[in-house]
Amino acid sequence: MIRVVVLAALLAARASAADLAAIPFWKTSAGWWQSDNTYFAPNLDYNIRLYNSLVHIEVNGGKVVETEYKFYAPSKLATQHGDGKTKEGEGTEVITVNTYEQADEAGTVRPVAAAGEATTTITVLNADTAQLVRREAGAPTDLYRMLISLPTPDKRYIANYGIVTKATKDAAVGDLRGYSTFFATRIAAKDFETRRALLRAKNNVHAVVAAGPDGQPVAKRLE
Repeated sequence: MIRVVVLAALLAARASAADLAAIPFWKTSAGWWQSDNTYFAPNLDYNIRLYNSLVHIEVNGGKVVETEYKFYAPSKLATQHGDGKTKEGEGTEVITVNTYEQADEAGTVRPVAAAGEATTTITVLNADTAQLVRREAGAPTDLYRMLISLPTPDKRYIANYGIVTKATKDAAVGDLRGYSTFFATRIAAKDFETRRALLRAKNNVHAVVAAGPDGQPVAKRLE
């Protein structure tokens, strides 16, 4: 009888550990967010002064699925993403989906399908903060270091450093490649379509880019 009780307790503990929603950081992260974002060059001039995004984070069992809708105003970057589907003066919406799976009981997650030779790890540091690190195989330092902080249940702030991993005539290993900040506020799920329409109008979006059947981005013009 004692063995049965102990075994049941161990199984219950494992089940709990596999539920990321039981970990405060992931529990708070789940839901919908609207974010204002800035991308700086290494000298802290603006690469992109402002772009907007809507983010959905789904936490289910041992998996996290993050879907981001990024809205770029008319610019060289918007045209590049639009892949011929945008005209001069038009913006682009880019949709990305990242799926992570639990790696340990502390709530660390890694991508389900890692692309190339780079590895990405999101490590939970405490109840409201985590760190994402991305490193290429054989590189002397990380490619990205990102701090994700939720100071209150309705605010999500991110600072992301892009780091030089291969020396060139203009940069040394460890130099800054770029720096991004993200300031997000929680929104209700029912408001997603309304917010999306507003951000499309604000950024004059006329094309949407999403992954095709082979996983590669495909641009489609909005009618």
